[in-house]
Amino acid sequence: MVKDDRGIVLRQAFGRRLRAVRVLRGFKTGDELASAIGIRPEAYRRYERGEAPPQIDTLESLRRVLRVSADWLFYGDEGIKGAPNLPKD
Repeated sequence: MVKDDRGIVLRQAFGRRLRAVRVLRGFKTGDELASAIGIRPEAYRRYERGEAPPQIDTLESLRRVLRVSADWLFYGDEGIKGAPNLPKD
């Protein structure tokens, strides 16, 4: 795997987890969550699509509003403290 490919895969996994926990926490759209944390909806959409990672201050806002750990958002390990109870596929 090429170094850049790994970054793409990690960002896409982050985006999938972000979307799943957004829905779990009752935000019907990414625009609603973007408004709740004070960022542009276009920026938020890029996170869910895996196109870009959030800046640290945005990550902190996401973590706080979604009540999830940053480690879980990045790595998805169910054993991480702060992992949400997502329904199994």
